Amino acid sequence: MLAPLEVFADLAALAVERASELAELARHKEWLRGAFSLAHKLSRFSSVEELLPGALEIIRGELRYEFGAVLLAEGEELVVAAAYSALSDPLYIVGQRLTKETGVVGWVARERRSLRVDDVREDPRYVPVHPEIRSELAVPILFGSELLGVLDVESVELGRFRKEDEEFLLAVAEL
Repeated sequence: MLAPLEVFADLAALAVERASELAELARHKEWLRGAFSLAHKLSRFSSVEELLPGALEIIRGELRYEFGAVLLAEGEELVVAAAYSALSDPLYIVGQRLTKETGVVGWVARERRSLRVDDVREDPRYVPVHPEIRSELAVPILFGSELLGVLDVESVELGRFRKEDEEFLLAVAEL
């Protein structure tokens, strides 16, 4: 027979487990709501020229980053198609060409996998383009196995981006 204290401990552990599951469901529900809202907002743009900068602005509202860019794949290069910067100096300029051989975005393009860097100063793949940047999140934009481009966001905060942010950006890249 279990002692009352053991029963209470088991019930408390079960309550904590259920609370954790409910919190996870609430986060997932909020994520789905955000993804649906984003898809709805993106549908109002009538051209790629409007869509890409508009998407960066909408994503910025969700992820609160200081720099963002959409880079499109062209052969062995990535071409900046849209960019946003809250910093004094832009990191990328629309039309700028980057090689797939260097940097976080180059790695993401080559590997076709997302990459979240908590401290860019500690990652050898990072190419310093602005002294204030501390963290970066980049995800591939794929059509099947074909690389269409890379969606990149950067922040002045260390460890700014979480797993949930990465999942959100991956979902955006799939829209």
